[in-house]
Amino acid sequence: MPHHDVVAAVFRRKDGSLFLMRRPSNGLLGGLWAFPSGRRDPEETLEDALRRTVREKLRVRAVIQREVGVVRHAFSHYRITLHAFLCETPEGASTAREGTGWLPRHGDGTFALPRADRKLVEIIHREEER
Repeated sequence: MPHHDVVAAVFRRKDGSLFLMRRPSNGLLGGLWAFPSGRRDPEETLEDALRRTVREKLRVRAVIQREVGVVRHAFSHYRITLHAFLCETPEGASTAREGTGWLPRHGDGTFALPRADRKLVEIIHREEER
C-alpha cells in the first residue's frame, strides 16, 4: 500500500482557536475543514514542504516554530503520516478569503473535520493542558 508524508500548518491564536481551510467539494474528503496541508515531494524536507504548501495555499510565508504532532492514518488505498507544525507568518493567517475560518478552543462539532485532523486537534489540546 503506498505511503505519503503530509505536512500541515497549525496557526493558533492566543485564545487557542485554530486556523482551518475548507477542502474543495470535488475530490477526497470534499467539503470538510482541515489544516492547510499538502504532500511532501520525495526530494523535500518536511519543513520545505510545509513552506511550499503554505505559500501555495495561503500566499504567505510560514515561520515554523516546532513540530506539534504526528498522526498516522490509513485510507482504503494508501496510508499517510501527517506531520503538523506550529507556524506563524509575518502577514498573519488571513480569514479574509472565502473557505477559511477559526475553530474555537472549545468548538468541537463547529467544523466537520477529517479523522486525521480531528486526531491532530486532540493532540494540540492535550499539549495546551500541560
